[in-house]
Amino acid sequence: MSIGVVACGAIATHIASIQSARGLDITIYPLPPLLHNQPAKIAGEVDALLMELEGKHEKLAVAYADCGTYGALDEVITRHGVKRRGGDTCYDMFAGQKEIEKIMDKDAGTYFLTDFLVKSFNRSVIVELGLDKHPELRDDYFQHYSRMIWLAQNPTPELEALAREQRRKDQALLDTYSSVKDIDIAQKQAENDLKTAIAAENAQIDVIREQRKKYEREAEFYKKKSVPADIAKGLREADYSIKLLEDNLKLKQRDFETVKNKYDADRRRYIEITSRPAPAGMR
Repeated sequence: MSIGVVACGAIATHIASIQSARGLDITIYPLPPLLHNQPAKIAGEVDALLMELEGKHEKLAVAYADCGTYGALDEVITRHGVKRRGGDTCYDMFAGQKEIEKIMDKDAGTYFLTDFLVKSFNRSVIVELGLDKHPELRDDYFQHYSRMIWLAQNPTPELEALAREQRRKDQALLDTYSSVKDIDIAQKQAENDLKTAIAAENAQIDVIREQRKKYEREAEFYKKKSVPADIAKGLREADYSIKLLEDNLKLKQRDFETVKNKYDADRRRYIEITSRPAPAGMR
């Protein structure tokens, strides 16, 4: 029996894994996961896709919870005569609605992560909420969260090892900087150090060029004769030194881009990890 599944993109890979493991005859039609940031649009997008799929499968289903549509999605699926997964949020799908209710009853300030959010937190949360450009808004968004739970669906040893290594790197970052301003200051210092080094090499090049001009003036007296060995040697050494210093300058100019990329990455990661509630563990 051919079944078409309209799915939230955040859980489409999980559905595909089930499909592969059980050999199901289904076709998955994922909608953008970032619709969760504008839940008022979810019902309309599902409605449009269901109309487009009419007659293409024996059955259609919707892999969404209510997801903040406040019943609008249920009105759509009722009109189309299809079913959806139960629950208010996708967290209910992963842990069960009763378990999520139990967790929230214990601590209403719980921030949930799914595998999708763990992998895409920067794009899905930091960038979408504008925290990459306005980190000062962090507390406005997250001040009422007190812990974080990862609803891990596939916590493989490899993934856990990567998570431990990332935590080590994150802690090193937090030990190095106490604020985004610290990163800005460190970047400015690194760039100033490069500018100083570049200025010193330019000054050295200027000195060698002056020395070369001296050898050139001396060589003028020997236009019709062989240039003395010491003058010829001085010209060669000056040319070699200038080329070496100019090559070093090119490398230092490229270092500006390396420094910028390094501190931009540190800044993004710092904002990301300081925007998350403190982890409570995995479930």
